[in-house]
Amino acid sequence: MMPPRKELSIDIKDTITRQHGLNKSIYQISHSFNVPRSTVHDIISRWRATGKTTNPQTTGCPQKLSHRSEVKSSWAATVTPMATQEDLKDSLGELG
Repeated sequence: MMPPRKELSIDIKDTITRQHGLNKSIYQISHSFNVPRSTVHDIISRWRATGKTTNPQTTGCPQKLSHRSEVKSSWAATVTPMATQEDLKDSLGELG
């Protein structure tokens, strides 16, 4: 397996879309920029769908617990109301 690559700059993504507009094939574009064909295809597909080459921004801070973990922790707290916080953390870790 190859190591993960760094994200391409917006200038390179714009150049890839311009090259595609000039009717160059995905193979030719990937060979000239030394980028995998799947990456070129993904950039072109995103550009066709949204008209942008930038990655979509996510809103807010990522959640620390998934919805399922929240339900499990609240269930564990209601089943054993006298449990300490450390016990609840341990049981949450055991549940997955």
